[in-house]
Amino acid sequence: MNGTLGARIGRGTVYALFGTWFALSFLKQEPTRKLEWAGKLAWVAKIDGSGMVVPDWRFFAPNPGMWDNHLLYRDELDDGTVTPWKEVIPTRNRFWVHILWYPDRRDEKALFDLVGQIARTVVDPDFTGSKDIQVTLPYLMLLNYVTHRQQHHRHAKATQFLICRSTGRDESEQPLALFLSNVHPLS
Repeated sequence: MNGTLGARIGRGTVYALFGTWFALSFLKQEPTRKLEWAGKLAWVAKIDGSGMVVPDWRFFAPNPGMWDNHLLYRDELDDGTVTPWKEVIPTRNRFWVHILWYPDRRDEKALFDLVGQIARTVVDPDFTGSKDIQVTLPYLMLLNYVTHRQQHHRHAKATQFLICRSTGRDESEQPLALFLSNVHPLS
């Protein structure tokens, strides 16, 4: 009889633990936190700031990706002419082995995040102009990437980059130029 009571208590404890975990996970998905009870869950974030124990499964919500950002660059040649814009395409062809091992993914993700950060900055209504952005880390890192990791014309003396936004596969809208950098010397 004692073993049966212990098993019931153990089973009830496990059910209560998983039920509480499920309820907290469910409540954490409330995107606006406007509901009175959702605001009281701030203690969960303090205990589990990383979201490892009580997950946030909204992924891209409440702001899903609606645009693709593109990084382009061009060179200014010795004679003052400029080359056509070239798009930086960081992704390579993927192979089955990339499921297990793909160290270049970090470079792709870093570039994606840098371009996205500048795009978010320039569309912000409080953005004051390109002079301030030139001293930010995302700008300097993109400039370094374009200057040192891209192929340049053999007569290039300077380079410039452009961030554009498109609707992706929907070609009914023209891409929108968001940010044009200054021309920077290559040497």
